[in-house]
Amino acid sequence: MPKRNKKEKQAPNIVIFLVEGESDKIALELPLSNLIFDKFPEYEVRFLLQERQVNNTGDEVEDVDSDDDEDDEELFDEVEYAYGGDITTSSFVTPSNIETKITNRFIMPATKKDGIYPKKIAKIIHIVDLDGAYIPDENVVPYSDEHQGNQKPYYDGEGGRIEAVDVSAIIERNEQKRKNLEHLLTLQEQKIKVKTKSIPYEIYFFSSNLDHFINNDANVETGKKHLADQFMQSYGLDTEEFSKYFFEDECSVGHMGYEESWKFIKENSNSVKRYTNIDCLIRSMTSD
Repeated sequence: MPKRNKKEKQAPNIVIFLVEGESDKIALELPLSNLIFDKFPEYEVRFLLQERQVNNTGDEVEDVDSDDDEDDEELFDEVEYAYGGDITTSSFVTPSNIETKITNRFIMPATKKDGIYPKKIAKIIHIVDLDGAYIPDENVVPYSDEHQGNQKPYYDGEGGRIEAVDVSAIIERNEQKRKNLEHLLTLQEQKIKVKTKSIPYEIYFFSSNLDHFINNDANVETGKKHLADQFMQSYGLDTEEFSKYFFEDECSVGHMGYEESWKFIKENSNSVKRYTNIDCLIRSMTSD
């Protein structure tokens, strides 16, 4: 077998998926990885959750931005971590620092644990739950009598609204999420800064969330991982069936194109209804 030259050995060949929780990994990791392997067998795929630094009571604390060289193995001191969650609504994350936070919370932990250095990353694909972030403020309302006693927001896709205990907190959360998403959507040449590298980056959505799309229920309280595994068992083991599931669903809007699907989801109360543009990602993987 002929030896590969130095340039070939160093060519970026890792695709990184940034996701919010274990349910996303369970439902999507195998089928999306297989779609990539089918087209690019030399690539590796990694699904990553953010690692947030927390204090001993579980409250998020400001993580220190690392300026270490990307090959430095001493990336973190010993601290406590919480895993997963939505970085666009995470504490201390703003449009001015979200690229650094993505680097520090997703990429650098993977560098330390698995040797995934920025220079090896060919692309970063970010999958987010929209959680109704783009609905009008007046569509965030107090809990109805039916949902009194709940603590988490209730996503009413049919009514195009969010019911909440603290209306002002959800409005503020939505504003933070929108600002961070808008920054990520307007990254120059669709590339994200990771240390000294500019890496191709795309962001896709589920609305209101993953459970809403695959289970038709945006307010699943328990058994999320079990439901995600059921979806994977039904559709994730066969890439054709997986692709068909998204292509044939009338609430898949990726056929509009990447930019148009994002424009659509920002309109009216669409971001709290059952939509996704993951089919746009799948089409890009399966097209010649």
